[in-house]
Amino acid sequence: MSKPHNHFYEFGPFRLDVANRLLLRDGEVVPLKKKAYDMLLVLVENNGQVLEKEELMRRLWPDTYVEESNLTHYIYTLRRVLGDEKDNPQFIVTIPGRGYRFTAQVSEQHPTLLSGLVEDEPLVLERHTLSRVVINETSTASKSTSVALATKPVATLPAAASPQPGSWQRRAGFVAAGLIALAAGLYFWLNRPNAAATNATTAKFAPLTGLAGREDTPTFSPDGRQIAYAWRPEEAEGMDIYVKLVGAGQPLRLTNNPHDEYSPAWSPDGKTIAFLRARGQGSEVLILPALGGTERKIADLQTTWVGLTWTPDGKALVVPDAIATSDKESAALVQINLETGERHTLTNPPALSGDDDPRFAPDGKQLAFKRTLNRVNSEVFLANPDGSQPRPLTKLAAPIHGLAWLADGQALICAAYREGSNSLWRVPVNGNPPVLLEAAGRKATHPAFAANGATGGGTLGFVDSLEDANLWRLDLDQPNPALRKFISSSHPDHSPEFSPDGQRLVFSSGRSGHDEIWVCQSDGSNPVQLTHFNGLATGSPHWSPDGQQIAFDARPESSGDLFIINSTGGAPRRVTTDSSHDVIPSWSHDGRWLYFCSNRSGKLQLWKMPVAGGPAQQLTQQGGMEAFEAPDGKSVYYLKGRGISGLWRVSTEGTNEEAVPELAEAGYWRYWTINRSGLYFVAHNDQFPYQVRHFDFTTRRVRTIATIDKQPAWLTAGLAVAPTGRQILFASNDLFASSIMLLENFH
Repeated sequence: MSKPHNHFYEFGPFRLDVANRLLLRDGEVVPLKKKAYDMLLVLVENNGQVLEKEELMRRLWPDTYVEESNLTHYIYTLRRVLGDEKDNPQFIVTIPGRGYRFTAQVSEQHPTLLSGLVEDEPLVLERHTLSRVVINETSTASKSTSVALATKPVATLPAAASPQPGSWQRRAGFVAAGLIALAAGLYFWLNRPNAAATNATTAKFAPLTGLAGREDTPTFSPDGRQIAYAWRPEEAEGMDIYVKLVGAGQPLRLTNNPHDEYSPAWSPDGKTIAFLRARGQGSEVLILPALGGTERKIADLQTTWVGLTWTPDGKALVVPDAIATSDKESAALVQINLETGERHTLTNPPALSGDDDPRFAPDGKQLAFKRTLNRVNSEVFLANPDGSQPRPLTKLAAPIHGLAWLADGQALICAAYREGSNSLWRVPVNGNPPVLLEAAGRKATHPAFAANGATGGGTLGFVDSLEDANLWRLDLDQPNPALRKFISSSHPDHSPEFSPDGQRLVFSSGRSGHDEIWVCQSDGSNPVQLTHFNGLATGSPHWSPDGQQIAFDARPESSGDLFIINSTGGAPRRVTTDSSHDVIPSWSHDGRWLYFCSNRSGKLQLWKMPVAGGPAQQLTQQGGMEAFEAPDGKSVYYLKGRGISGLWRVSTEGTNEEAVPELAEAGYWRYWTINRSGLYFVAHNDQFPYQVRHFDFTTRRVRTIATIDKQPAWLTAGLAVAPTGRQILFASNDLFASSIMLLENFH
């Protein structure tokens, strides 16, 4: 018997909307791939029962043979989404040697369309966007479903104003009218000529391994039969380089080193793999045989910028390295001869820009690379093979995370962060606008491509990521204090700060679909969204000393600017309007000044400017990024950049820049803060547990006040301490996993 059209399952904080094929958590949509949703629905419909692995695979892949790793991949994905703990699962339990059982209590609901309509309750139609997906069934003996690489918005139903109280017939008529209008729009859309769908090439999705952990930076061998990539299995310490045959076999581990390794690249003859290994605040370039063996160090680099490639003749490598050894904030492309070690600089980016991720065109006549501007946004550039005559190819004004050439050399695929998500874009080299590849989803990075000469197409690989940071709380005044999850959602929550009176919190959250500024009570209740920038990378919020305003940064154009908003809401006031990159504001104790980071001098330095308006003053000459004023109001403590340990101090007038020896292990993750009870920081460490330490400004002594066994998030701020010093908030990267996905038959 078929289920009613509007049919729901509820378990824990989740609801499965069967009609719309949606998973919701506390009313918010949780993104799920189609096959993961199908698997969850099967488990929920059979809750309490043991489902054998063979039965699950038969239901999910009827008439198609798949490896068991596909099943375990989606089980792992669901556990991540549901927040199942490895040692104490609340939803999906593994039955060793058999299969899986859904153990949560499930309630089933069959609401009718007009249920709950009472005389004085307004009815509001929600806003939804529909998408058309083209499905083609193959006629081969082993049927498989193929999804066209184009999904376009079909129809959008505007949010309706609440009707005045009246009879239920009028409200039913309103619902019917809305449904009729939607159906009409849908009919005409589905029956119109669809050039995007007509021209799209059908492609099949498949994970490379289906194994748990973090997979990254894939690259195909010259013959397209193998993939080299970086992988960190669950609970492993670092990323190592692996090689795997496409479609068969187990991964072959090539390296085993405690330091992270990434960006593998095949030599043109397919016999050797080059890769990068992180070393402190720099990296190493190494090569080793593609089948495994002794590695050989080629060079030391002064940066940790990503990506490298072989020259077409296989005699040299092109890598990103510091323009000068004293400036690790910028990088240029450098060609290194494998035999002699001779270096030749290919590009010369502007100050505070950086070039990395080089890729030679299939015919070797062009060099594509990513140029990061203002330390934030990137563009794809093309140059001659020797790096001369570089010219921008894109105008994306967005962070770019990888690029790959297509076989004919007429276009590239690049991953760009736009409108709050990472997506893949086809970028023609003739200057035509980039085209979004909808089928790759909204968390796709690091593309790779292998040509198939028989069809003219090939296989597109990319990294599909799942990340979620949550705020955890530690109450030091409790006996045997323990971390407890405090503020969480299905999207990252980070950058917390207590208000000066300790009664409220401000934090950054992506729960609305984009990073925005939120406030709540100090116990986490009554969260309210303050900003509505809709995808402009809003962050780094800080309270004014009187608790009436909040300063933050956002990126309305290609660079960052500072804003101030009332803590109770309203329209934000833009403080900076220069073309420079102005970010990470903090307040002076008297509330008259904003300290911030800017590149307006040609390099990231600390500046301050009057809150009421007026010219900005440069404080540092030797670099600076995030700063807080000391309690005495006479000096400013600051860090110089992400991934750089140590804090420095400068006077509020911009004199006497000096390192603070007692704080040499602070600042690495941006996990530090100052309040009236002292300076707090998470000490840099390569493994668990992490120590939260307190620096006393009077005695200049450092003591450990807590240990944390959670992983810090990267790039964003993550430590807050209540004014009393008795409560700690810690942003933990609770979910950071990724899988390499393959799209076969891609054109």
